[in-house]
Amino acid sequence: SGYWILTARAVSGAYPRGEMPPPAKPGQGLSDDSGAIVRYVFDANNNLIDRTVIQKTKSNRPHTILVGNQLITTWDSEGHVTLRIDEVN
Repeated sequence: SGYWILTARAVSGAYPRGEMPPPAKPGQGLSDDSGAIVRYVFDANNNLIDRTVIQKTKSNRPHTILVGNQLITTWDSEGHVTLRIDEVN
């Protein structure tokens, strides 16, 4: 129908591309850079028509695929993976 969807991890204080966040303490893993998972819907003229937060916090690596009329989205969240399926027309 000309609409397109962007699913993204929204973070505040993001680091520039290629720059990794520093460890919280020397010798520890990287600092937490997770954020909300947000779905943006645009019309055929690239106008934003909807913005929906589908996971509020502590999430990473969203992936979305359209299979028939099912929009399948998955992401990591605090030690587990979440799967969401929405029907689109």
